[in-house]
Formats: sequence, structure tokens, C-alpha cells
Amino acid sequence: MLDETLIQKIDERFKFLVLLTLRVDRKKFREVEKSLTQKKLFYSGGFRFKGFKTLDYLEEFEASLLCFLLLRGGLIRGLDFEIFRTPHKGYTLLVKPSQNVGKAVKILDRVRVLSQTKKYAALILDEWQLKGKLNPGDVDEALNLGYEILKVKTKFSVIRCPKCGRRSLSKIFEKIDGENFLVYAKKMCCGFVVRKTIPIKKRLA
Repeated sequence: MLDETLIQKIDERFKFLVLLTLRVDRKKFREVEKSLTQKKLFYSGGFRFKGFKTLDYLEEFEASLLCFLLLRGGLIRGLDFEIFRTPHKGYTLLVKPSQNVGKAVKILDRVRVLSQTKKYAALILDEWQLKGKLNPGDVDEALNLGYEILKVKTKFSVIRCPKCGRRSLSKIFEKIDGENFLVYAKKMCCGFVVRKTIPIKKRLA
């Protein structure tokens, strides 16, 4: 079982890689983060702004990222959108619908999907830790492997059944087997099983 420090490091590196990929200025992003925690706006759900849409249950990083993207897209906080803290320490976005808003929300949806890589990275690091001491760079390597696993799962969920050619839902199974991560998908159309092996052997330090 990984300790909280390593789990936190996985989360921090994931966020760093997200910001790097989106070409987010880290200094400006920290300013946005700070503004969300300092500006004590609370939202209880009891009112709406006319013509505004609501996006609830945002975590702090998600709210900060959305705020940054909306500001970068030319929107004005307090006029075009506002982000509130909720009594449960989450965040709610109220925003006027627009093309830039749609783009920002799509990016958030993608980041949420990619966040599954953290779970796989933790599983892989736990396996590596059982076999020896972890090294600098292992977190990034595990996140990259987690991304490869996520790509396989996504592919399995949308491909046509290789046996009958129909599109159908897939029931996904996954496990670590030695130095491999195995992903199985049982197609619900005819029960055919597709599988993929992702090598997760740790690179030598």
C-alpha cells in the first residue's frame, strides 16, 4: 500500500503534466488558485443568474483550471462567469454559454478522463515498491504507463466486435500479472473477449 506522500506526488505530477500540455503559465495559474481560496464567495444552490448555466461538484484544481481557461479565452469573472465555493468545500461554476466556454468544458472533461491514469500509476508503483526501492522518475514513468493502459481501455470500449462485427458495450477486466498489466474486454453482443498486454517492467535506474 502506497503512503499518502507518494499518492500526493502522483497527483502533483499529474497536475503539472496537465498544465504543461495545455501551455498554462504556472505563475498566472497560482494567482487564479489563490483568488479562488481568498475570494470567499459561497453558493448554496438557492438562486440562479438569468441565462447562466451551472456546473457543480468541481474540485479545486478543476475550478482553477476552468477559471484560467475562461480568463484566457477573454471572459470576465464577475460578468461572464463566477465560481463559488460550496458548503461541502467543492466549487460551482455559473457561466454564460459561449463557444469559448464549450471549449473550456471539453478540456475539463478530457482532464477528468485522463485523471484515471493516477489510479493505474498507483497500482504500478505499489507493485514496483514490493519488488524494491523506488527511484526518482518512477512516478512519471508510472503515469506514462497508466496513460497507455487508459488508451487500451478506451479503444476496447468503442471498437466493433472482432467476431460478429457489431458495436456493443464492453465489460472491462484488468489486473497486474507479474511484469504485465492485462486488460480484457468482454463484448456484450456475443461474449467475445478481446485482450491486451501492457508491459510494466520498471526501467533500470
